[in-house]
Amino acid sequence: MNGARPVARSLHDERGFVVGFLVRTALVFAVVGLVLFEGGQILMTAIRASGAAGTAAQAAANAYDRTHSYGEARLAAIRAARSDDPGAKVVSVKISKDGTSATVTVVEVADTIVVHRIGLIKQWGVLHATEQEAHATV
Repeated sequence: MNGARPVARSLHDERGFVVGFLVRTALVFAVVGLVLFEGGQILMTAIRASGAAGTAAQAAANAYDRTHSYGEARLAAIRAARSDDPGAKVVSVKISKDGTSATVTVVEVADTIVVHRIGLIKQWGVLHATEQEAHATV
């Protein structure tokens, strides 16, 4: 009978160890999952911003080739970027000196859970993409 008591106490101590281990493991998985989610959001936003910048640059180059108007080229870039990715904002449109290409810069904010809330790393969620395209030739 004396031996039964230490065994019960021993099992209780192990149960506490297992529960603590499971809680720590779940916490580690949650943190890793959050980091992967945030990184994935930032990566996908960078890809979308780059695509929107390329589409906008092509539209600007084509519009400038047709009209020789910077205003029309800028408007075409804004429309194309908005059509390609509603979250992308055109911040710069430049036409080459010879008028054969356009360079467009867009900015987009990643849809993150944590990054956009912390001042020191907030800029990680703001993606800038610049693309240059020549006008389409037929």
